[in-house]
Amino acid sequence: MTRPISTYHLLQFEPAAKAQDAHHRITQLLVTSSGVPYLKDDPAKRAVILAGPPTTLYLSPGALEIAETLWINLPTSKVVHPSDLPKGLKLLIGEPSDLPQ
Repeated sequence: MTRPISTYHLLQFEPAAKAQDAHHRITQLLVTSSGVPYLKDDPAKRAVILAGPPTTLYLSPGALEIAETLWINLPTSKVVHPSDLPKGLKLLIGEPSDLPQ
């Protein structure tokens, strides 16, 4: 079992296509050799993306680091504790255990 992510970063994108683009660009990096550190079981680095409504993404610190590295024009983020994540999120990148219970 993977170690849990300690915090997520809530980002609200407008329009929804920008959230989809951020997810796509992060995924593209993860399938390269540069993405390997973000796939390991390190809660500080492991990339996890959860999606809520179409304009909302919850990024782990590792996923946020990738997004910042790629110069994605990011909206201001709000730190969210895993226990405060809403139910019904969709797992885009990560492990099933990353979804809130």
